Order: sequence, then C-alpha cells, then structure tokens
Amino acid sequence: MTSVKSVNSKQLIIWSIFNIGLLTASTHAAIVTLDFSSLPSAQGWVFEPNGAVSENDVFSVDGTKLIQNAIGQGTVIPRYVLDNVIDPLDPFSIAITARVLQTEVLSVSSDHGFGFFAQTGTEVFGIAISPNSITDVGVNFITAAFDNTQFHDYQLDITPGVGYDLFIDGQFVSSGSPFLAVTPNRLLIGDGTFGENAEAEISSFTFTQGAVIPEPSTYAMMLLGILGMGWIRPRIWSVKIR
Repeated sequence: MTSVKSVNSKQLIIWSIFNIGLLTASTHAAIVTLDFSSLPSAQGWVFEPNGAVSENDVFSVDGTKLIQNAIGQGTVIPRYVLDNVIDPLDPFSIAITARVLQTEVLSVSSDHGFGFFAQTGTEVFGIAISPNSITDVGVNFITAAFDNTQFHDYQLDITPGVGYDLFIDGQFVSSGSPFLAVTPNRLLIGDGTFGENAEAEISSFTFTQGAVIPEPSTYAMMLLGILGMGWIRPRIWSVKIR
C-alpha cells in the first residue's frame, strides 16, 4: 500500500497567499535591457543623428551585438536615447559589456566617440570609452589600465546627489562626482561628441533602479502564509492506494 499526501483547499488558499506576497515584492524594480535581434529604435529607444547621418549608416545588429561604426561619417553625434525612465531620487546602476575597436579624432580629443550616459534632469553621469582610456562626463581621466578593444563588463553604480562608482570586470576602478547640468531625463548610448567618432560593439546592456523591497502588506501576506502552512501541516490527511 502506498500513502499519498493530498492537498486540501485550505492548503491551496494559504499557498496562494504566500506566492502573492512574493510576486508583489518585486514591483519596485525598474529594469531596461537591450535585445540584439533588432535595433534599439524598435525597442522604444529614439535614434538621434545630430548631423547628416541615418541610423543604418552607423548602427546595425547581428543577433548578439549592437554595432556602432561612425568612422568616416564626419561631425555627427549618432546615439540612442530613452526618455523618462530614471527616478532622480533613487540610486541606479548601468551595466554594459562592450569594446571599442577604433576612434577617429576630428577636432578635439575628448574620448567621447562612444559611451553610455544617464541624465536625471539636473545631473549627468556616464563614461566614455576609447581603445586605451576611459573618461567621465566631465572629461576627467579615469584609467588607461585596460585594453578596451577587448570586451569588458563596465558597471556604473550611481547615487544621485552624491556620485558614481565605476567597476570593470567586477573590479572597483574609480569614484566621481555628478556633472551638474539641466537636461532631459534620459538614458543615452553611443556617440557623445562632435569631436570624435568610434567603432564599437555592445553585447549586453542593463539599467536597473530600485530593489525587491516588499511593502508592509506583502510581509503580512507572507507571514500569514508561513503560519498557515505550519498550522495545516499536522492536518494533512493520507489516501491509501491498494
């Protein structure tokens, strides 16, 4: 004879309460990612040429990467922007896996031919990457210790009103202050200056703001579910199968 534990209606109700609590705990996180089967303009981003250049002249995808190649395009600032996704009061992170194969200096060497940036409305954060150096939005030199023609994981952890921490391949590299400017609220990827063009590739992009922090009601539902499961455990009945 085999004894099979059955789940009664009380168990189902309590288990449902517990799972509802878990689901509602994740409603505070904002996440933006890129899919490389289509251009960002097909994913809600807006292409800004800032000059006589079309999106397809500069950007392409191959299923695994977003490719930017503005070499030879002249004084343009081709980039993608995504508006009104940043809460200017809460910390957030931008993580990107990328490499910069070459740059073309046109007028001033600012190392802003490729980069990723965040504008909160009153502050600007971001880094610009060239094959052999990294600078921040204020054109402050950060490091030349990395070969940026190879793929690296770059992450900015940003606290509005305070500053940023830069990590490369999980290693802390530098901290910096906000660049103060009145701007639209937006994320930006691509070229950041008329003075330099770049050839770059991006294989991942993630913007994250907020944490999985349950509301008080969520804690109550989860506690009710846990207590309920403990209460009904001794009352599980068995069905004997001959």
